[in-house]
Amino acid sequence: WLGVALTAAWCCGRPYGAGAPALAAIAALMSANLLFSRQPGNANNDVVVIALFLVAVAILLNARRPADRGPLLVAGLAAGLALGTKLTVVPAVGALTVGVIVLAALGPSVDRAPRALRAAGAWIAGLAVGGGLWYVRNLFASGTPFPFVDLGPLSKPEELAGRDPYTIVHYLSDTDVWGRYFRPGLEERLGDLWPLLLAAAALAVVLWLWRGGAVERVLAATAAFAALAYLLTPLGASGPEGMPVGFRLNIRYLAPGLALAVVLASIPVPVAGERARRIWRLGALVLFGGIALLNVAELEPTDTDRLSGSVLLAAALVGLPTGLVLLARRGASRQALAVGSAVVLLALAVAGRSAQDEYLELRYSSAAPDYPTDEQPSTELAQGLGSAYDFARTIEGAKIGLTGTTGALFQYGLWGLDSSNEVRFVGERLDNGAFAQIDQCADWVAAVNEGGYEWVVTTPDYDQDDPESALPAVEGTWLRDSGGARSIVRNRLVNVWRITAPLDRAACAGLPGRSEL
Repeated sequence: WLGVALTAAWCCGRPYGAGAPALAAIAALMSANLLFSRQPGNANNDVVVIALFLVAVAILLNARRPADRGPLLVAGLAAGLALGTKLTVVPAVGALTVGVIVLAALGPSVDRAPRALRAAGAWIAGLAVGGGLWYVRNLFASGTPFPFVDLGPLSKPEELAGRDPYTIVHYLSDTDVWGRYFRPGLEERLGDLWPLLLAAAALAVVLWLWRGGAVERVLAATAAFAALAYLLTPLGASGPEGMPVGFRLNIRYLAPGLALAVVLASIPVPVAGERARRIWRLGALVLFGGIALLNVAELEPTDTDRLSGSVLLAAALVGLPTGLVLLARRGASRQALAVGSAVVLLALAVAGRSAQDEYLELRYSSAAPDYPTDEQPSTELAQGLGSAYDFARTIEGAKIGLTGTTGALFQYGLWGLDSSNEVRFVGERLDNGAFAQIDQCADWVAAVNEGGYEWVVTTPDYDQDDPESALPAVEGTWLRDSGGARSIVRNRLVNVWRITAPLDRAACAGLPGRSEL
């Protein structure tokens, strides 16, 4: 996905002779701690959204006529895939949808309305095919296509409590919050030159709105709207009042709009002659390339190790076709090229499989060389989750019940060495697709019996702002007093229980419920 994002950025700058500066602009964003520290090798998908959104923008910028249905259909498909991947791109895609319709209506007055309708139909058809599935699925599962908000008569399902939702606008004039949370967060996530990066993005949006063509103005307006939506997003500054601890992580909500803005910043605005535009392109290349290099220079050791492996693989994948071209130009026969390619690919496959086996051998193991000791989830591992992971690596094809939101968040290691264990959270399904923890012992015991679990892992409820304040899970008391279970791996907060017989519901009499603690 990084490759897709960089390629899309180059395609955005190509019509203006600014392919390299545009690529450097996205490299500067992608190499920042905001995305580099959490995206590669994880299930996070902010980079997927950025890549797909930039693909849609690149197609619009390279289309000879932006109102043609073919380019709009394909660009809409890319935007729809982004829309169906993460909600952070909804404001940007929404603004771009309005802009596409406006562009179609700006042409000749003849057949203006039908032309705008055809353009809107092509774009929206692409959106529906790319991202509509999930919203239709939401409608059937929860009664509303938007189960994350209350929308008129459509109410969102009941949800687990999270951080208090506050917008960045809520703290916009709070200098104490800016000094303690916003400025350090921006520096950590976007790098030491974050003021320069944001200033370049904002200046580009203003200049393109002022002097750009119709397509460029639509894109600048899209970036501006996405930034405004970010400032008003409820979780943008989440956390207790006066303590927006969620701000650092949630700067990624700005990423789609910021990606578009920095691409626009890499393209020279048509306000001067060709010499000035050459200087602009060179300056953008130096600025964004320098930011990317500075970001790489400040990587943590674990990130550097990850990056070195990726660089070696990329060098091999790029070097092979490059070498074939050079050898072909020097007169090498096709047979020799084919044999050489086969040898190189086989060597890559063997090396890759060896690296994979080495990784899988110690995956989620306390013996792994990079076992977390001072970074997330080191606290949770020390609370007993690490022992549960080690135990899960010794069993295969087991049916494991799970309780506690700590376990729900960090459950991956329980799936075992070959991911053959079946892990299910023991909870209660409510109306409209909602899902909650079970409050009473008798109901929970019945759910465990009905699930037919061989093992149950009890973990504490998770406080992401203060994980060290965790308390033992009440389900551990229920298991201990219900018979039919014995503790195999015991820690202060995380325990593994072997289910040896059906649990006794009658034993729950007098035991406290979850809400009574």
